[in-house]
Amino acid sequence: DPKEACDGKYIYIHSLPTVFNEDLLSSTCNEVMCNKYINGGLGPKLEEEEEEEEEEEGSVGFSKHAWFSTDEYALEVIFHSRMNQYECLTNDPSRASLIYVPFYGGLDIARNLWGTSVSVRDHLSEALGTWLRAQKSWSEKEGQNHFLVCGRMSWDFRRQTNEESDWGNRLFLVDEVKNMWNLLVEKSLWHDNDFAIPYPTDFHPTTMAEVENWQARVRKKERSSLMAFVRSSSSPMEHVGSIKWAVRRQCNSSNQCTLLECGIECDSSLTPIKAFEKSVFCLLPQGESSTSRTIFDSMLAGCIPVFFHPNSAYMQYMWHLPKNHSLYSVFIPQHLVKADRVQIESVLNAIPPSNVARMREMVISLIPTLIYANPNTSLPPDFEDAFDVAVRALLAKVHQLPPPNI
Repeated sequence: DPKEACDGKYIYIHSLPTVFNEDLLSSTCNEVMCNKYINGGLGPKLEEEEEEEEEEEGSVGFSKHAWFSTDEYALEVIFHSRMNQYECLTNDPSRASLIYVPFYGGLDIARNLWGTSVSVRDHLSEALGTWLRAQKSWSEKEGQNHFLVCGRMSWDFRRQTNEESDWGNRLFLVDEVKNMWNLLVEKSLWHDNDFAIPYPTDFHPTTMAEVENWQARVRKKERSSLMAFVRSSSSPMEHVGSIKWAVRRQCNSSNQCTLLECGIECDSSLTPIKAFEKSVFCLLPQGESSTSRTIFDSMLAGCIPVFFHPNSAYMQYMWHLPKNHSLYSVFIPQHLVKADRVQIESVLNAIPPSNVARMREMVISLIPTLIYANPNTSLPPDFEDAFDVAVRALLAKVHQLPPPNI
């Protein structure tokens, strides 16, 4: 009975005024980016030709219609599209275990991050608080069963002062939002209601067969390079002594490392993925923020991630990655690399081949739950993606909540 199958899983979606979501899609639109969030947030289909590859290997593995040019900050739009497909939606908030607030907070702050006053930056967040307070379903539990999804980092929404020079807005500090769960690409380690879920990659399959074909492709890839490091040449140059600078220097001086420095072509994850597919390990130092989409691009390519700081993934993606980090990744403390006391190449070469094979197989097995399936088609019931993992974990979390203070 479908109704029984949904017991304890019902989710209600607030019908927010369009100023909080749809209107933000058009306000982030300019001549270059008008189609940035089409296809339910996936972006335009990837135009990249794969003909040489198909001639070389046959077409198995690369299902062209499963690839899109997806913006790394598109999570909130994709999540909303997937939520509209969720099998246990209800129109009655009193039946719902969770209430979803489809506010595109990341798109809101992105257009106001530079050169705007704090009142402009906070305007929509405060308007959302006012709107929520008027809803009976909010006041019953003061938002404790509500959740938001934002495609940016937690600190973009936790501005501490009202100084114009201070970064971000105060969305997560608005009274009506304080009790809600926040799903983000990077959480705050100091707030228990923040949860990190994967960045979107460019791969959005519609069937398990497409996923399995992709897994078969990366499994059989000839990995001619021990390690790869990808950096965007459009990002600021790392200062001397930083972890990215130290990793780049070690990669540059090794004949077993592929260094890819790319400009606008890095915006499509296919460029990094091609480098990652040819490498056994992927070097993932922290940059301007702790996490990055590159983590998920590398794992999608079947490349074993090498982390230098626990907050890059271990302390972030608790729902989506194994608790035993050594099953799928390598950890090298960044202070040792920065001080030149450790050679990354030597550490990786010392790992027994049987361990390497086991780790790669674990990475490949994780792929389905690290990607977001295409929300524009009906998905098979056996397909559990990053969205499904997040919703299941959030439901488990909300059922452990103590009753609200009356």
